[in-house]
Amino acid sequence: MYGVCGAARRRCMRCPLRDVEDEDIGRFFDDAARFIDAAAAAGGAALVHCHEGRSRSVTLVLAYLMRSQARPPAPAPRQHGARGARLLS
Repeated sequence: MYGVCGAARRRCMRCPLRDVEDEDIGRFFDDAARFIDAAAAAGGAALVHCHEGRSRSVTLVLAYLMRSQARPPAPAPRQHGARGARLLS
């Protein structure tokens, strides 16, 4: 699940998820949060994206923000909206 990716040899984490409604994305919440926290602790940033460009990456980022900032589920999407990607850079 962890490795080195691309020509720049950056650390990466892959979450093998299918884009189907009943996929259990929650099984990656803890690992993704640890990965994002490790990037921030090293003075870096984490790029979270989906190969298909769907909602899986947004779900992981919102779960991270809700846990790390102790935010309830309802306000998180409205408060961060499209700015979410910039919050981690």
